[in-house]
Amino acid sequence: MLLMASGYALMLPGLLIHIVLTKRIKNPHWLALLYALLPILVLRPPVTFAAAWLIAFAFFVMASKRVLK
Repeated sequence: MLLMASGYALMLPGLLIHIVLTKRIKNPHWLALLYALLPILVLRPPVTFAAAWLIAFAFFVMASKRVLK
């Protein structure tokens, strides 16, 4: 229960940051790069590398779908 509450407590500031960044940064590729670099500041190296690549890949896929439409 406490773990779930702490997860939501961490998620809410992240959601607010995401909303602010998407309004400020119009280029989705720069947004993807920024999100790929964020885990480096928070996590330790083995998890950081995997998380950064997964997040970057997801955002580049989303950005390319938006560009291709």
